[in-house]
Amino acid sequence: MSESKVIKARIAKVSPYKPENGINRFRILIDYRLESSPSRRRIFSQVVKAKNIVLAQEHAETLRYEVKKGQHVPFEEETEELPVIKTKALTLEEAYPEYEKRMKDRGRQELTIFNTKRLFELHIFPVLGNYPVDDIDGNAINETLKTSLNRKIANGEITKRTAKFFMARLKSCLQTLHVKGLRAKPCPPIETFGKDEDKALSPYKNKVISEEQFQAALNLAHQLGPVYVVFLLLGGHCGLRLGEIMGLAW
Repeated sequence: MSESKVIKARIAKVSPYKPENGINRFRILIDYRLESSPSRRRIFSQVVKAKNIVLAQEHAETLRYEVKKGQHVPFEEETEELPVIKTKALTLEEAYPEYEKRMKDRGRQELTIFNTKRLFELHIFPVLGNYPVDDIDGNAINETLKTSLNRKIANGEITKRTAKFFMARLKSCLQTLHVKGLRAKPCPPIETFGKDEDKALSPYKNKVISEEQFQAALNLAHQLGPVYVVFLLLGGHCGLRLGEIMGLAW
C-alpha cells in the first residue's frame, strides 16, 4: 500500500458518564488523503480506552503513523465523516505536569522546576487554575490575572519586573500545551507591565556594593561558618545568583 498524507488527527471523548476505574473512551479521527487521489479526503475513526487525554494522544500518534504507512484504512471506498464530540479539556492545574515534564526533558535544573511550580501554585493557579486550557484567552490573562498581579504590586508583595516574569512563564506553559496537543490554539498576545518606576518596590535596582562593604560581609561570614564564606565568594567573584550557586555540584 502507498503512503497517505495525514492532514490532522483529532480526539473526541465519547464516554457519556464518569466511567469506573478511571477508564475513558476516546474516539480518534484522522483526516488523510491518498497520493493516488489527493483531491479526495478520507476519515479514519477508531475508539480507544485510556485514563486521560494524554494517553489517548499517544494512541493517536501511533494511529497517525499507521495511517500514513497505509495500514488499517479501507482504501477502496471513502468513509463518511463522523460527528466530532467536544473533548472535556483539562484544566490548567491538571495539564501543568506536561509543562513540568517538558522542562525536565530540556534539562532544566531541579531547583528551576521547583521554583516554577511554586510560582504557579502561589500566583497563577489561584486565579486561572480551574480554567480549561482552551478557555484561557487574552481576556482571562490580561484582565483576570493581570488584575490580581496589579493588586499584589500595589501591596508591595511583588515588583512589576516579577509580574512580567510570571506572564512569561504562563506563556511558555500554554505554548507547550499547544505543542503537545492539549490546547487547540497557541498562547494569545499578553499585555506587558510598564517600567517599575517606584524605587520602594525595587530597592536594589542599579546598586552595587563597595569593596569595603564586601569585606565587612566576608568578615561576618567567617564568624558564621565556612559555608557562608563559600557562598559569598562565589557570588561576589563569579557573579552567581543564589539559585545558581545551590545548583553547583563538585
